[in-house]
Amino acid sequence: MNFIEFKILLKGILEGDVKIPEEPSLKIFLLSCLREVALKCEPLSLMTRDLDKDVLSTLKDGLFIREPKISELDNDLIDIDTTLVYAVAFFVAREISRNNKPYFHARGKELCDDYNWKIFNDMKSENFDLEKSILENSLDIHGYKKIYIQKFKTMRGTVYIWDDDFVDTLGKYLSSEILNLSKSDRKNIDDYLDYQMTGIEDNDMYEQLDKYLGEK
Repeated sequence: MNFIEFKILLKGILEGDVKIPEEPSLKIFLLSCLREVALKCEPLSLMTRDLDKDVLSTLKDGLFIREPKISELDNDLIDIDTTLVYAVAFFVAREISRNNKPYFHARGKELCDDYNWKIFNDMKSENFDLEKSILENSLDIHGYKKIYIQKFKTMRGTVYIWDDDFVDTLGKYLSSEILNLSKSDRKNIDDYLDYQMTGIEDNDMYEQLDKYLGEK
C-alpha cells in the first residue's frame, strides 16, 4: 500500500469523527505509529542483519529491527509488512481521533496480536525458512528486494552473502534465457545493467557481485 492509498484508508476509518491532518503533521503521526508497531510485532520487512541501517531494536541470532522509513511521495510504499499497514492506520487514527481513541487502539492491538500469533505458528513449522521470509518481505521504500541477504565489514572490505535466487535469475538473464521476471528482479537487473553500461566506479556491491558471478 502506498502513501496516497494509506491516506484514503485513514480517511475512511475516521469518517464521522475527524478529518485527517495535513502534512507534515500526518507524517509525524505515521512515523511514530510505524515505530510503535515495529516494536510490538518485529515485522519481517524491517528485519535486517545490516548494521549500516538505523537500528530500532536488537533481536537474537544477529538480527535487528531497522527504523522504518517515512513516505516522502504519494507513490512511496508504507515501509512495513502489508498486513501490518492496517494496524498502523488504526494507531494513527487513535492519535488524531476525538471520539474513538479506545476503539482504534483496540483494533490496532488486535491486528498486531493476530500478526504475532501467525508468525509464532509459522516459526514453529518445520517448513518455515526465516531468511527467505525476511527476504520476501523486505521491501525498501522503492518497493524492491535487496540482492543480498547480509553484508558485513571486514579488514579486507565489505563481504556480501548473496540472495542465490536472484543470482541464479541474473545468470539466466545474462545467458539470454527467456524469463518471467518479477517487478523486484526486473528493477534489480536493470540497476545492475546500468552499472555495467556506465562503468561507475566505487560501487562496492556491484563490483563484488561481478567477482562472485565470475567465480560461479
